[in-house]
Amino acid sequence: MTTILIIAAISAALLCVHASANEDLRNKNGVYYNAAGAEIPGVVCRGIDISTWQKDIDWEAVKGEYEAGVIDFVIIRCGYGDNSDENGNIYYKQDDVRFVQNADACTAAGIPFGIYLYSYACNDKNGTAAEHAANELEHVLRLIDGYTLSYPIFYDVEDTKTQSDLDAETFREIVEIFCGGLYERGYEVGLYSMRSWYTNEEKIGAVDFDSMPWLIKWIAEFNNTLKYYDGFDIWQATSVGRVNGIDGDVDIDYSFMPKRTAEHCYVTFDLNTPADVKCDMAPMHLNAGDRLGWLPVPECGTQKFLGWYTSPRGGRKVTETTKISSAGQLRLYAHWSSGDPGSSVPPQGEAPAAPDAAQFSVIRPMISGAPFSVNGITNAMEYRIGDGEWISGSRIRAVQDGQKVEIRYKATKERPAGEPATVYIHTATVLKKISYKKPTCAVSGMKAHWLNEDGRVFTAVTDYIGLPDTETLVVPPTGKHTYRFACSEECTVCGQTRVTEHTFSEVWHRRGNAHFRVCLICGREGEHHAHENTIQVHADPDCVRSGFDKTLCADCEIVISSYMISALGHEFEDGYCMRCGDPDPDYEPPTESVTESAPPETTGTETLASGTEPVTDAETDGTISRAVAGFGRTAVIVSSAVIVASAVTAVVISVRKKKTGKGGPPR
Repeated sequence: MTTILIIAAISAALLCVHASANEDLRNKNGVYYNAAGAEIPGVVCRGIDISTWQKDIDWEAVKGEYEAGVIDFVIIRCGYGDNSDENGNIYYKQDDVRFVQNADACTAAGIPFGIYLYSYACNDKNGTAAEHAANELEHVLRLIDGYTLSYPIFYDVEDTKTQSDLDAETFREIVEIFCGGLYERGYEVGLYSMRSWYTNEEKIGAVDFDSMPWLIKWIAEFNNTLKYYDGFDIWQATSVGRVNGIDGDVDIDYSFMPKRTAEHCYVTFDLNTPADVKCDMAPMHLNAGDRLGWLPVPECGTQKFLGWYTSPRGGRKVTETTKISSAGQLRLYAHWSSGDPGSSVPPQGEAPAAPDAAQFSVIRPMISGAPFSVNGITNAMEYRIGDGEWISGSRIRAVQDGQKVEIRYKATKERPAGEPATVYIHTATVLKKISYKKPTCAVSGMKAHWLNEDGRVFTAVTDYIGLPDTETLVVPPTGKHTYRFACSEECTVCGQTRVTEHTFSEVWHRRGNAHFRVCLICGREGEHHAHENTIQVHADPDCVRSGFDKTLCADCEIVISSYMISALGHEFEDGYCMRCGDPDPDYEPPTESVTESAPPETTGTETLASGTEPVTDAETDGTISRAVAGFGRTAVIVSSAVIVASAVTAVVISVRKKKTGKGGPPR
């Protein structure tokens, strides 16, 4: 009987776990709850991860789940293991057979997604673990080409068959090769593993996360609560979730990061080789159409920082007001001068700084050895580019960098009356065209102008003769500040601060050992408060519900830690639970069969046969006693049969429950 009760309790507990994992845990007013009804602290959004094991997915139904807020993102397996053999032959069979199908469907549905690759990197006959990690990096790069990712590329390191024997140094090495290689190419990267490996200093726990602050951490811990919390960004909470459009179970993942859209853009910075540079270059998360808003300013002791560009050499220069043109990844590169920080030598194709005011004064070119003054010229008559035709006009057009320009003009003053005007020809080589620089709220702009081979500036042909002071080129600041949100405190262009008020959420968020509120408009975190005051909450389990021991913050009521106590399970006896009184659905009452002998027929008149003795009262009593004794023996036999039948029924019930696996129907 004890064995049967233990089996029944285990089955009930498994049933509870299975049911809780499949329960629809929807977002309620911005808060997520687990199957026990407790809030999951710090969760911002929820997603799923899929592979070919989910078979063909009904993406129209999944899109409906996304639009309804049931899921917010998808992480898709792209493949597993190496990309090619030692001869470069591609292992197409190690691509996830449904990756392209799933990635195309997410793109068409507008669902934000990331990807992961399952790693088999280890030391074997085909190479070292480091070589396999580099090969797996090439595998990912081949498959993601052409896709716009809103979530990271994850390195799935968990294979117990091939990687359990790797030492700590090897784990560090393969993570740095794969994840570092992707980050250097401008991709957002993450690492996935299970709790037992994250907490093991000989496995994933050996990774130097401090040297990779950009690495997104994704942990698998199947439970109602994330018991091991160490700055994780995504938590895989169960493998038996359910989502419309997917036939069967699917992994459910909770994200502690801000929610993203399909327009998300991941912006990273490359210092572009200077060695002695100090700069905080944390990646930026923006959306297509956003302005960059803020850009880091690196400091170098030997070179002058010229700005951020879209290519290592050349490319387009970006500023705080530059708009993000598309989703995906944006890598920006620092450009530097080639000499000391004060040098104006143009490195990497950059134009020199504008000349000082002294060079903007009257220019006196020597023509035929004779100087002339500004007052001696009224207008430039013609100019030509190279050996082309002479063109009338006072402004130069269509001149390319490095082309020769000749200017022909007449002097109409300072000559004797009646003498023809003197024709002068001035020759100059255009060094660089300086485009118009738009002014910002606090920084002056500059009109478009040209530089000749002397480093002098002109805006038109007449400027060769004389140019007004530098103020004529300067465009004053607009004075109009740009704020990203209505509650932004700093101008995204000049950084000027203003007094404003944030609209903080009622819901507390948690990171590490502190809680805080988040502005509903700009996402800024409010003041962080430590969980200094705690309270303990206990709930006893019953037959079908789990109990728990929780530690809560007394100030914000966020669950700091939680320990689940399994449900006790029913203790059935005679068809009912001895604890809660619920009926036993498997109970089968015993059937009793009693055979009664028919009474002897009588004629209503007793006649004594001749020669027989009359029946005395004593003899009658004896007959009744013997009959009663016989009935007693029959009752004992029937009772024994009932007991045996009950025992057999109990064994059948226990066997039936054992066959059901996790408490549900056979899977």
